Amino acid sequence: MRWGTVALLAGALAAGALLRAATAGATPMARMAATIGLFVLGLAGSIVLARSQFHAGRRRLERVLVGLGPAFVITDWAGGRPAPEAPDYVVVGPAGILAIVLDDSPAGRWAARRLGRARERAQHAAAWVAAVARGELPEGAVVEPVVALTRRPASPADRQGAVTVLEPEEAGAYVRRFEEPERLAADQRIRVTRRLRRRAWVGTPQRQGHGRPR
Repeated sequence: MRWGTVALLAGALAAGALLRAATAGATPMARMAATIGLFVLGLAGSIVLARSQFHAGRRRLERVLVGLGPAFVITDWAGGRPAPEAPDYVVVGPAGILAIVLDDSPAGRWAARRLGRARERAQHAAAWVAAVARGELPEGAVVEPVVALTRRPASPADRQGAVTVLEPEEAGAYVRRFEEPERLAADQRIRVTRRLRRRAWVGTPQRQGHGRPR
């Protein structure tokens, strides 16, 4: 059981006991304390739920990426991007490169606006990848921006636009489109990946390694 869940259960028990005591004794201070406790508990619960949904979506995506096989070289920067321009994941395949950015916004009135920002970040990340890999990419090899949703399904409106928007489970079939034709040989994929990892850490304290290879 995760510590966040344990803390929420303990808080719920404490708030419930306080509320019962306030009801029985009708003490204004106790009622106010119980109200504040319930508010804090609800706020903490929403934060824990949001983080849980985000990490669950991220793990689903990582399981898909890990299962792609040796033709793809994957760098995982989702736990902490070394450079602000870098994507959360870089997938270097035989036909090109995908710069994947995570969108952790839930469904709601602000989802479209947040997705718009994620699309812009994916485009900037793809441009950064293309600039760093210049000289190693042969003609015809593409660098494509992708947004992966971690907390909600993709609606038809989400899928419109220049940047591809995917759910984690859809990533495998989409990435495999970059398995052929082979424009990047195996040694070129390794060189491109190494160049990206080195450039990402230029001027940045190297506290989290060079990205987790897959």
